[in-house]
Amino acid sequence: MRLLTLLCLCLLPLLSHAAHNTVLRDHPSPYFRSHADDSIHWNTFSATAFEQAKASGKPILISSGYSSCYWCHKMKQDTFSDKAVGETVNAGFIPIIVDRELEPEVDAYLQTIMEQQRGFGGWPLTVMLTPDALPIGGFNYTKADEFNATLQRFLNEWATNKTSIQEKAQAKANTLTQQRDAATTVADTTMPVDVLQAFLQHVSGAGDEEYGGFGDQEKFPNLPQLSALFTLHQLKPDKDLYAFLQTSLAALIGGGLRDHLGGGFFRYTDDRRWTHPHYEQMLYTQVLAAPLLIRAGVEFKQPAYLQAGREALLHTLTAFRRDDGLLRAGLSAVGGDGTAGGYYLWKPEQLSATVGKDWQNSVHNLLGEEADKVLPFVKVQGDAGKALREKLLSERRVRPLSSDDKALLGWNGLALNAFAAAKGLDPELQQAGEKLAAQLLALTKQDTLPRLIGEPAAGEAQFADRVYLAYGLAAWGKANEQSAFTDAARQLLHDTYQRYYQGKGWVQSEANPLLGEIAVPVIADSQLPSPSALWLVTVWQVADQDPVLRKIAEEISAILPNALRDNAFFHATHIAALVQHATQEKP
Repeated sequence: MRLLTLLCLCLLPLLSHAAHNTVLRDHPSPYFRSHADDSIHWNTFSATAFEQAKASGKPILISSGYSSCYWCHKMKQDTFSDKAVGETVNAGFIPIIVDRELEPEVDAYLQTIMEQQRGFGGWPLTVMLTPDALPIGGFNYTKADEFNATLQRFLNEWATNKTSIQEKAQAKANTLTQQRDAATTVADTTMPVDVLQAFLQHVSGAGDEEYGGFGDQEKFPNLPQLSALFTLHQLKPDKDLYAFLQTSLAALIGGGLRDHLGGGFFRYTDDRRWTHPHYEQMLYTQVLAAPLLIRAGVEFKQPAYLQAGREALLHTLTAFRRDDGLLRAGLSAVGGDGTAGGYYLWKPEQLSATVGKDWQNSVHNLLGEEADKVLPFVKVQGDAGKALREKLLSERRVRPLSSDDKALLGWNGLALNAFAAAKGLDPELQQAGEKLAAQLLALTKQDTLPRLIGEPAAGEAQFADRVYLAYGLAAWGKANEQSAFTDAARQLLHDTYQRYYQGKGWVQSEANPLLGEIAVPVIADSQLPSPSALWLVTVWQVADQDPVLRKIAEEISAILPNALRDNAFFHATHIAALVQHATQEKP
């Protein structure tokens, strides 16, 4: 009997690891599946894991990443698969892994913790919390030895100085809460002229007039900000704003952020000059860039912008569309050779074999002529250029490229908006939009909306998912004069308000074991537009026959100015929406 007991005790950790592995290996998230064999016995994000932390008194180690991220891939290989790291984490922590695309609200909170601690976030992101889920501190990519040493130092400190750590964690949590509370102060109903000025001042300070975009180091497209500036320029043309938009859009389509063979856009570049891309491609980048480029092409009479927007959406159909017509989340930065950008980059000898020894006469290297690998830009114009581009694409398509096949409800809603913006540009885009629109409309008739289409076990759609869906349905209905879509959008807007608006703010997800139900009046733009701003935008698009919904939107917008003044740059979508609405209401 004693032998049987000892055997059970010895097998228990193995059985526990097997259970965790099964949960991850069978999960619809490829990010989770890739971590099934880690040395760490990960839990998925659930109330059960947080209850386990409280019951055991162990701190929480929560890590957020996503499948297309190169450094997440490296962290898994270098650190989470390390045996010593696994032993430390499994013994001392309750480990939780998060797919940031399935839990965007959780990820946003973790990013805020890191920004408070270090001034920047990013992925992969690993944060330590107390057993009561109060923030202690976090890391981005860290190699195994350093990561393990840091965790062991912390556990030693936790064993001897737990009270002090908990008090500091509570102070950090209080600071985060105070930031939210400050934003809920009710403003007067003055139109946001000073808020607009604050936004333009922030834009002026952050804008890079020489190379376009924002910042003087790495360059993200910041599409919500550029879209807001374009809207403001349409409302009141300004030569300086026009020049900045032209510089930024030219950089967007002309530099290394764009895959000039395929037509898609990478997530960001590592340098100010838009030269060296970070190679993962996200669905949201394509479907947010395309409508802006199409609008700019029409407004500025620039065929190059229009063509780039069209190509981005055609690339979306080629690279992101699944067999069922829905759109996958992302394309990995990691090529089949295990290197960042391996799918997109060419060695000179490969180009010599494909194009000829004089390939430099027809192909330009976007990384710079001194780089040892080539990110191709076809210099030849006309039919010869098209033929060369297709030849390179044909050669490239045989290379392996991993993708994240999750069909996220909200991102597919944003895609539908992009297809609506492209109406009349291409029959293939119209047909794809029609199929996607029908699929999304059918989902609105279900009792429960899934965050991940076709995978109800992955969780129910939350605030942003529903708003992005309503936004896409409304845009498609308006562009194609189909009331069924605008009616569905209107109903979604009502349901979302009733479900997520509490007091004077939005709750971003329901019954969240980390976030609770904290209501905020305004949600900031990230690389995606603010869902609280798009809720207002969509209401004003579809509420002509719905005075109740319109009145709600007016009441919400009246309390926003105070919440928008601070960090106005990150409230671009809200500010442009309010200014546009005020202009339409009072010409």
